[in-house]
Amino acid sequence: MLAFHLCIGVMFGLWSFYLAMAALLALYLRVPRSDRTEQ
Repeated sequence: MLAFHLCIGVMFGLWSFYLAMAALLALYLRVPRSDRTEQ
């Protein structure tokens, strides 16, 4: 039973990490880069 809870915890951690990375990437791509737009 402990291994089951540990597996669930690891999967939840990886899923939350993936969601956080996707959100950061979306925010990074959404913000216009001033150095690129000026040129």
